[in-house]
Amino acid sequence: MSTFGELFEQAEQEIRAHIESAAAEFTNYFVVQGAVLLASIRLWGQLCGKTATDQRAMIEAPDKSSLEKVVEDLAEADDPEGVMASQLLKAIVNRPESFVAEVRHWASRAFADGKGE
Repeated sequence: MSTFGELFEQAEQEIRAHIESAAAEFTNYFVVQGAVLLASIRLWGQLCGKTATDQRAMIEAPDKSSLEKVVEDLAEADDPEGVMASQLLKAIVNRPESFVAEVRHWASRAFADGKGE
């Protein structure tokens, strides 16, 4: 099982691999937020036995309620990494819907088929 830190690093690398320029501060901010979201979803998948398809569906879901469920599942996990990830994800989910949508957009860029672009 991967740690949150490992999942975060992997997610950030995957997102950066699918963007044209990471030079702008604005871009870097959303890459990091997207990586937190993606790493949290992947850890949730590991802890709760969810498939890659389930994880991607959470990234692509149209509203925050699905992510609120992930926050809850991670917080209740018998795993300190899960609890930490729940707090990081909660900080994203508690933002306005437009912010969450933007973070989801950046997280979806990690998918190699380009569907998130």
